[in-house]
Amino acid sequence: MPIRLRLTLLIVLGAAVLVAACSTALALSLEGGARATLQQVLLQRSHRVIAALDTGDLQRTRPQVPAVAQIDQSVVQILSGGGAVQYTTALAGTASLLLPSELRAAESGPLWLELRHRGWTSPRLVLAAPTGVGSSVVVVGTSLDQIDDLMRRVVLALVIGGPFLVVLTAIAAWLLTGGALAPVERLRAEAAEISAAGLRRRLRVPSTHDELTALARTLNQLLEELDGAMRRQRHFVAAAGHELRTPLARMRGELELALRPDRSSAEVRARLNRAVAGVDRVSRVISELLVLAQDDEGHLLLTPARHDLGSIAATELSTFRSRAEQLGVMLVLNAEPEVVAAVDELWLRHALDNILDNALRYTPTGSSVDVSVRAAGAEAVIEVSDGGPGFPSEILSQPFRRYGDSASDMTPEGDAKRGTGLGLWIVGMIMIAHLGQADFANRPGGGATISLRLTRIEPRARHQPDGGMLAGGSADPTGSRAEG
Repeated sequence: MPIRLRLTLLIVLGAAVLVAACSTALALSLEGGARATLQQVLLQRSHRVIAALDTGDLQRTRPQVPAVAQIDQSVVQILSGGGAVQYTTALAGTASLLLPSELRAAESGPLWLELRHRGWTSPRLVLAAPTGVGSSVVVVGTSLDQIDDLMRRVVLALVIGGPFLVVLTAIAAWLLTGGALAPVERLRAEAAEISAAGLRRRLRVPSTHDELTALARTLNQLLEELDGAMRRQRHFVAAAGHELRTPLARMRGELELALRPDRSSAEVRARLNRAVAGVDRVSRVISELLVLAQDDEGHLLLTPARHDLGSIAATELSTFRSRAEQLGVMLVLNAEPEVVAAVDELWLRHALDNILDNALRYTPTGSSVDVSVRAAGAEAVIEVSDGGPGFPSEILSQPFRRYGDSASDMTPEGDAKRGTGLGLWIVGMIMIAHLGQADFANRPGGGATISLRLTRIEPRARHQPDGGMLAGGSADPTGSRAEG
């Protein structure tokens, strides 16, 4: 059911209840006022009858009362203490209008009654009051036809006017709710016209400074977030496509060359090795895409444990030894002993994998990639330095901008600039999940440096056979080693 119709029905229901309550109150008030007026008239009439008795103008044996003429079908009786009728009008009849119990009650004070008589066409409102002479009682009454006629007119007016008023209320409520909901309908129509391809559009914000204004601003904020999410998705697909396109093209080229009949077995083997390296690169990109998908769902799932960072760095460097030899790049590791932190080894190795892959891609032949692991106060630091061209200035100003999202991230040749792909952004994300920090900087003499800062913990001590104590977890007690 439309909200406009629901609101109209609620207003009409409320109006009907209100009209019924007010009509009832009005009818009761009018009836009470009319009865009070009749009671005042009867009270004055009783005073006139008593005054006529006192002055002798009224004889108890006379059949009529000239001083109290019959008007409005009024009745008058004077009763003795024993209930005998001492005076009566024609409409009152010759029998006592009061029962013995009512007569006794009237002797002690005014008594109001509503009586019916077989000779009367309608009930009478009767006042029985003591005359002050002995125990006699004066009874005066008048017809209730006037009140009944008034109430019939009032009820007729309410029966006709009440529904008419409810109908007018329904029309007014329908128009009012329509006008109130018109801006909401306009917002709905504008929102319906906005598609996924046109999320840059925004709703017009009413200048009424009310709930509709707040609703429009909230919807615009939602559209802004959706637009950002869609742009990030498009940029993500573009960046992923670029990251996958280059190794796939190289793999295809290497395989095509390896399939030529004039190639020697050594050349075929070399081409296949390069193709395997390309497969590794594609696997790495796919792994990064999975990382991004997991991040969109919430947070990285970590399983932290105590690890010696020097051992992790040495293990990761060993996986790049063959590639470094082919590129003519020296891998150097300088690790202090006992640098321990609570980390998820797989995720930390993934971060180092991305950093080393990035460093080898931009480090020229004959240069080196230096990895150091050291303790810096309460921090454990892994630092990777290379001899490449360094990071562009826009990367250093926004080191964690999520993958390439503009043309400025691409070189004139169509390749991504350093730091604009997926890898280094994931490095920062992994460090945030570890409550750590990743710093990007350029070396004064050329090259780039990436520092991973983690919270250092003290290594657990273990007993040696000779009874001495030595902190455990160090891969190389000498603290220095080199691979190349």
